[in-house]
Amino acid sequence: MEIKIKISKKESHKLIICVFGCTTIPEYKNEILKIEDTWGKRAVKKGVKILYFLGEEKSDLLDDTKYIYLKNVGNDYQSAIDKQNLGLKYIHENYESEFIFCCGTDTYINIDNMLSYIDGFDSNKSLFVGGHGDYRTLKNKQYYFHCGGAGFILTGVCLHYIYSVLTRIKDEWHNICIESSCGDLISACDVALSYYLQNIIGSDLQIIENKQQFFGCNYKGIVHHKGAGLYMCCNNIIKLKTLISCHCMTLLDFDEFTKILEANSYFSENEVIKQITINPFLLDIPDKFHYTNNELVEIQKKIENKKDQVIDMIKRIYPYNDENYKFPLELVVDRCSKGVCQKLIDVDAGIYPSKILYKIGDGGDKKNCFICCTTNLTNDRALRASQIQQSLEKVGFNGYFYLFNGGFPTPRGNEMKYVAVPYCFKIFMMLEAEKLGFEKIIWIDAGCYAVNNPERLFDILNEDDAIFRQFWPYSPGIPTYENSVFKETIVNINNITGGNLVNSINVCSVVFGLNMKSQKIQKFIDEYYEMVKLGTPFLSYFPEEVVISAIFNKEEYKYLFYNRHESLMLFIHENYMCNNFDIAKNHGYYFVQRQY
Repeated sequence: MEIKIKISKKESHKLIICVFGCTTIPEYKNEILKIEDTWGKRAVKKGVKILYFLGEEKSDLLDDTKYIYLKNVGNDYQSAIDKQNLGLKYIHENYESEFIFCCGTDTYINIDNMLSYIDGFDSNKSLFVGGHGDYRTLKNKQYYFHCGGAGFILTGVCLHYIYSVLTRIKDEWHNICIESSCGDLISACDVALSYYLQNIIGSDLQIIENKQQFFGCNYKGIVHHKGAGLYMCCNNIIKLKTLISCHCMTLLDFDEFTKILEANSYFSENEVIKQITINPFLLDIPDKFHYTNNELVEIQKKIENKKDQVIDMIKRIYPYNDENYKFPLELVVDRCSKGVCQKLIDVDAGIYPSKILYKIGDGGDKKNCFICCTTNLTNDRALRASQIQQSLEKVGFNGYFYLFNGGFPTPRGNEMKYVAVPYCFKIFMMLEAEKLGFEKIIWIDAGCYAVNNPERLFDILNEDDAIFRQFWPYSPGIPTYENSVFKETIVNINNITGGNLVNSINVCSVVFGLNMKSQKIQKFIDEYYEMVKLGTPFLSYFPEEVVISAIFNKEEYKYLFYNRHESLMLFIHENYMCNNFDIAKNHGYYFVQRQY
């Protein structure tokens, strides 16, 4: 005879939240409903199970997949210890969970931060995690406990160890408190659980105290105490971006904090990345090789309409709490919003975009060209760029200089919709020069001024595919990728290239030359275009340089890094020469980079 064995498999979860509450008193029932309408919704969206453990008396909340009415349990203050312990027992018997978080109904959880936090722990260990705690003396021994109001995390391993005693903790705990002359702790379910965890698991229990993310006060650092009223608690140390849980939350607090979280993508790096997987700079502009002035006026309006959206995004992902990040918010906003702050055309001022190809000297072999593009007609860069021509003539250069003032380079006819991507135009401009028949093309920033004849740089491009200054990782005085690039951007770029950006050689593009006849360089340009299409790789303090560096550090392009003396002499900033161009000239530099 065949015997069929029915195997019952428990429902499995990464995280289960054990909430002890009350539905028979309107004030506490409303807290449950408010959870459901705020962080509870977020939990459901993220696949987190919430279970409410309630007294025996039932209400109209009858969904038994989440509302668990406990037999022989009341709804007074003393019942919290039963709801906590019997709730944990219920979870152990009915679910498999790597982590369990216990809290009351006036606790608020940033689910995104909670999930990110537990990802850093080994659920196979006996971990007891929380904060805002203290010590109590029981049986002549001090015991640390996490604040139950802020909530605490147990691993499933911990729950396995204490499962057998959960039903008897209440009675035993009463006697322990009396023996220890601590009658005020009889209802302290957080102290009780900590006591049993430490005595049952012993030295294998890892107690992790986190004072920076678990708070027994509300999100403003204020405690609402029925007896003592309002008082300030952690208001000087709470950081909303990293907060995991907070307590003493009123219904209004729930709503206010939810709005803050929603406005800031729950302060979640992963959430921000998801929101900006579509190019955040992309504009609805038809592809064309040439745009009339009237069309540029309409494009200018679209750029200006995009400005607030882009700046808000930058502020959301700025690493406020990262002490290693070097650059202040206002400078990062300025750099990353260059695309939406540029002026392509200014009809009111009578300023229109121009493309001018200057023949310098006798033009040389007509294959060599310097290029520059100023995409803001109203600042000093346009004036400085026009002075490049004069400086090239002065040092005896023979070749060409191609200058864009205003407008935007569209060599392939599909670039204008990416006009708001910060500093993406350099490579586009090089392709514009290539379309005119030039083969060796060197970009120079608008602030550069020639002090020595740079023809030798084009000779190098006959032998090498590129010329630029490079800086090794962690070079003294040079910003690292960690302190100049958003973590989200680093993750994004690493996923695209398969590399490790933080250990990459840095490419400086102040003076940056390419041999456009090289197939490798054309392949690099295609990869660069793919980065532009994504937009997000340009979110850093050095937008285009980080992208170029990331691609050049791929194995197939690493041959481009070399230590020619000329690369070291491409340019020097005027501050290092005391604004004396003759000093730079005598030292052999090709260009002085001026402040603009």
